[in-house]
Amino acid sequence: MTTPEAPRGDTAGPLLFYEGGETMNGAQDRSAFTLAELGAVLVATSIVAALAYSIHRTHSVRSEVGEGLALANELIPAVTEIFARHGEVLEALEESAPHAHKNPRIESVTVVDGRIDVLFGRKADAAIAGRRISLTPYETVNRGVIWLCGNKVPGPGLQPLGFAAGGRQTVPVPTTIEARYLSGSCR
Repeated sequence: MTTPEAPRGDTAGPLLFYEGGETMNGAQDRSAFTLAELGAVLVATSIVAALAYSIHRTHSVRSEVGEGLALANELIPAVTEIFARHGEVLEALEESAPHAHKNPRIESVTVVDGRIDVLFGRKADAAIAGRRISLTPYETVNRGVIWLCGNKVPGPGLQPLGFAAGGRQTVPVPTTIEARYLSGSCR
């Protein structure tokens, strides 16, 4: 007669919800989780939940930044038209974009020396509240206008708007929003 083997896994800790008994050959039936196994499942679930939250938050902040850039895009035609007609940089535009006042997350959308600045208000996500992103115009050799967003570096042949005329020029300023919240075209 043989002696039944000790149940495997006894070193992992006490069993929870144990409903076991002896099987036909005398070994114990193990149909429960140990504390270590339960802990490992909880840790893995927590990690997945934290990653999901981080991804969701980044997406929602990028969405708010996109709303601000959409409002800034409303002012591009005015700045471009003044440059095309007069060869000058629009010094300032005190009125903000037409729909900026309808968005509580946007404090202002203004034009400063041809550059369009979006300032996020205190109702925006904390990651961007009080921070700024800009659309900066550059001119090509044939007086075309190219707009760059955020910290995007101008390519060869692009000069700040107003460069060719020798007058007032657009001065680019770096964005104060973290790069992870910017779209690829603004990094």
